[in-house]
Formats: sequence, structure tokens, C-alpha cells
Amino acid sequence: MGETSVLLLGVAALALGLFGLLWVLLGAGQGSAARGNLERGIVPTGPREEVARGARPGATESRLPAATVARLARYAEAAGRPPSVVTTAVTLKFVLAAFGLLLALLIGFATRSPLGWIIGLAIAVLAWFAPEIYLQGRAGDRRKVIDAALADTLDQLTIAVEAGLGFEAALVRIVRNGRGPLNDELARTLQSLQLGVTRREAYRALADRVDLPDLDRFVRAIIQADAYGVPIAGVLRQQSAEVRMRRRQRLEEQAQTIPVKVTFPLMLCLMPVLFIMILGPVLINALGGL
Repeated sequence: MGETSVLLLGVAALALGLFGLLWVLLGAGQGSAARGNLERGIVPTGPREEVARGARPGATESRLPAATVARLARYAEAAGRPPSVVTTAVTLKFVLAAFGLLLALLIGFATRSPLGWIIGLAIAVLAWFAPEIYLQGRAGDRRKVIDAALADTLDQLTIAVEAGLGFEAALVRIVRNGRGPLNDELARTLQSLQLGVTRREAYRALADRVDLPDLDRFVRAIIQADAYGVPIAGVLRQQSAEVRMRRRQRLEEQAQTIPVKVTFPLMLCLMPVLFIMILGPVLINALGGL
């Protein structure tokens, strides 16, 4: 194995180690403290102080544009991470960018070719955006889990309210008996209500954090029902039916796009093989007759 190959293997190992560090530092999810406090009946005082600390950019965040920090904070919140992850993500951006530049120099001097320098610079750029891409991906995955659990949660809310419980009492029962990102968000909403936040603000904050169209429609319906005195059980039943109908329509739309998506791989992979099988013997016979 040549010196260049050993150097490239070392570069690859270093890159894997850096992205492993990214996963470890940003992969810690929000703990179950919210649910635990709710189940013990404790009125939490920490979240308000934590949000206040997260709203004030520190020395590390001040080195980036405010729009970038706000975008990281939005991704971290949507991914269910605490506000302190924003500081970690900003620090990782600088650390990974520095190591990415080092990898770019190593690859460039090892290969001594324009392609090597391009690959190295691409790695450096990817390292800079890696924390943001990671948080955005986790937020998208969490949003899909919430979307899948929303209809069942609305059914449970409908059953509990029709059984005689109030809306917030039904939320407490669902949070205590369930698990998952949606339950965590509902627990956080209930804690906001315990802290003195109005229902409208707490429910709007829930919709803004998750950023899911179906949940946003549900929140608006609940706010309107609370404002105009509409029976909540009927609203829940209607919202549950509409969520299931829209989900079924989205699945049907995705199923209809499958033939279009399959066309390109089919043309790329299958057609060349068919041409070889059909025209191969003809070419061989033609060349043999020369």
C-alpha cells in the first residue's frame, strides 16, 4: 500500500471520527424531565429560565449572523433538542470547518490534482453545514413521527372528552399513558399552561414548534372552539376524520408518483442490458464475418 493510500485512509478515518463527534454532541434528545414533572404535579420553573438563556445569544453565537442562529434554534426546537444544543451546533460548525480545511489540504497535497482540491474543498463546505443539516434531518424525522401519531392521538382525545373529561384533563391522561415526540410536545404545552401562559399562546406555540400543517389546522380549530364556545367533542371528531382523510390522500398521491420515479432507474439499468442482449449476438456475428 502506497503512501498516498495510507494518507487517504487516515483522512477518511479522521472524517468519520469528526462526524461521529457531531452525532454524539447533537444526538442527545430532550430528556423525559417534562413528562416527569407533569406526572409528579410539579410546576416547573426551569424551562422559562432556559428559554430566556437560549433567547440571548452568547459569545459563540454572536460570531454568526442572527438569521443563522435563529435557523439553528428553530431546527433544534423542531428536533426536540434543548436550547443549549444551539451553542453546541455553532461551536461544532467552527470546529468541523477547521478540520475540514485541514482535510482539504491533506487531500490536495496527497493527490496533487485539481480533482483532489475540489473534493477537499467540498468536504470543508460540507463540514461547515453538517450541524445544520443534521438538525434539519432530525427535525424532519421527528415531524414525520408526529404526523403518523396525530390521528390516533386525536381519536384518544375524542374518546376521553366524550367520556366526560375536560380537554386539558384528556391531554394529561394521554401524555401520562403515551410515549413519543407528540406526547412530549403536548407535555410541554401543558407545562406552559401551568406556568401561566394563556391557552391561545400555548397552543400557537405548539403549532409553531412542530410546523406541521395538520397540527396547525387542529390548533386553529381548538382555539376557535374555545373562543366561541363550540362543543370540543364535535371539533375533535371532525378534525380526526379530516386528518385521516388528508393522510390517505397524501399516500395516494405518493403512490401515483411511483411509476414516474421508477422510469429513470428502469431506463438507466434495464435498457442497456436489453440492448446488449439483443444487439450483442448481431455484433459478434458481424465482427466474425469480417
